[in-house]
Amino acid sequence: MKLSCRIPVTDGGNYCAWTRNQDKRRTREYDDRCLAELIIEVHAAQPGYGAQRITRELRRHGIPVGRRIVARLMRENGISGRARRKRRNLIKPDAGAAEVPDLVQREFCAPMPGLRLIGDFTCFPAAEG
Repeated sequence: MKLSCRIPVTDGGNYCAWTRNQDKRRTREYDDRCLAELIIEVHAAQPGYGAQRITRELRRHGIPVGRRIVARLMRENGISGRARRKRRNLIKPDAGAAEVPDLVQREFCAPMPGLRLIGDFTCFPAAEG
């Protein structure tokens, strides 16, 4: 048994598996480097794209890749898309306005037709906007 197996507390099977998989690790590192270069190219062309859009763009060019791999490589290389702006509410209630009285008092069933007519007029366009 090798000396490197006797020093740490491990068995020979783990060492053999580690040496056997070195080629796979080297291939994966090479693939990650090539894919990172492609991600940098796409990000240079479209700096606002995040992992999902870059994945879509790479798949469009015929490169089969997953979103999580793209996100990991972007994170490792310090690439990030632009965050969308926070939506702001353009309609703000007037603080000094009086409250609208509840004339129906949340009772929408009328005892006879035509007694309570309820409608919503917010969908009609007005000259003010």
